[in-house]
Amino acid sequence: MFRARSLVYIALAVALLAVCAWIALPAGEVAFTLQTLGVILVSILLTPAETIIALALYLALGLVGAPVFSRGAGGVAVLLGPSGGFLLGLLGMGATISLSGKLYQYKPLPLALGTILGSLLNYLCGTLWFCFVYSMQSTAFPLALAHTVLPFLLPDAAKGALGVFLGVKLRGRVATHREL
Repeated sequence: MFRARSLVYIALAVALLAVCAWIALPAGEVAFTLQTLGVILVSILLTPAETIIALALYLALGLVGAPVFSRGAGGVAVLLGPSGGFLLGLLGMGATISLSGKLYQYKPLPLALGTILGSLLNYLCGTLWFCFVYSMQSTAFPLALAHTVLPFLLPDAAKGALGVFLGVKLRGRVATHREL
């Protein structure tokens, strides 16, 4: 059972994820957003259970049509579209980061490695779904990677570094308020 404070953190995390998704630069089928930065922060600041619930709630809100995804989009069509795998992959990404933090006392290096591993998992989910949506043959996987992952590597690395840095700095403040 979650305490009221925990539920507030989950609600704030969902709002942060939506705001981060709205900050977007068009880049074809998959936009550059701050969404992954939001996932990293949420995954470091919340417990693993809170992280999973916040991400699942965020996806559920988008599924029923709330405008929480990139460019204010929402609905089933977004999750079934070319970027749907990246959205669903956020669950695995968040779980990986949050669990690496919990297992290693939220130290920066394990969090950075967890962020890299979580990002790779998200890339895999997103690229496989992209191939499925466009009915690509398995031999086209490298082409799909070039289209959906390569343009995002440097921005995602920067968001990862910033997210881990800010998350570690903010975690102590959030933990202090949890004890009140």
